[in-house]
Amino acid sequence: MRVNRSAFATAMAENNLAKELFNLRWNAMRSGLIVSACGSAALLGWAAFEPGLFEEALFASAVWTGMSLLGHTTGTSRRGRYRKVASGLEGEAFVFQVLSTIPGAIVRNQVLLPNTHSRTGHTEADFILIGKKALYLVETKNNAGTIIASEKEERWPVRTPTGKVVDMRNPVRQVNIQAKVLRERLAEKGLTPTIQPTVGFSNRRAAIKHKGKTSAPIFTYPLDSLKQRVMAYESRLAHKPDLDQELFQQVLTDLHAEALRVAKPIEES
Repeated sequence: MRVNRSAFATAMAENNLAKELFNLRWNAMRSGLIVSACGSAALLGWAAFEPGLFEEALFASAVWTGMSLLGHTTGTSRRGRYRKVASGLEGEAFVFQVLSTIPGAIVRNQVLLPNTHSRTGHTEADFILIGKKALYLVETKNNAGTIIASEKEERWPVRTPTGKVVDMRNPVRQVNIQAKVLRERLAEKGLTPTIQPTVGFSNRRAAIKHKGKTSAPIFTYPLDSLKQRVMAYESRLAHKPDLDQELFQQVLTDLHAEALRVAKPIEES
């Protein structure tokens, strides 16, 4: 799979999950540095009163620093939030690579759309693919296990590989809301492109069991069928005029900036 590495690096650098993962790592490192500094200061302070033990204290200080940093970073990487963010980022990075191989298409990751009906003031689209003939919304999930997909259910049951049953938000509902909001925002600017919502599961251990048809198609790892569906859809729309891709890039950039300006603070309960 050949990927535009520059575009990939840029997209992932601006990815909110990447930023949160960096912050979690930095906070863990900072905590480890604080603990190690306190411990080292105590050891070296003790050595000041026992000059003959200075080398031992210096060695102990180095060991303590290493253990503190390793302990804090390892502990953080095992926590639920870190693992969830890392998993989500891994999934989005994989989907970005797949979408980037679609000829003639432009990939936008994590686009915010102004939405007055949302408690945050905006709706976030994981991916918007600007094709030559249409726009494609891709809601990505990195869940593992057997997932029961239903159009109407607000949450979908998931039997994880360990046998535990959990649930997840209905991604079809999510992507359909994104499509509705995107149509409305584009119509306000006099733009009425064809918009195709889709859902992609990036985890190789995800299996979908359909409970009836869904309005947005669902694709699973390795997402070759998603890529093929987009290319086939583009072919079916060959009779339509090409989209002005540069215009849509700019419009999405403007909508994202507007969403950031009107974002509502989230009150913690």
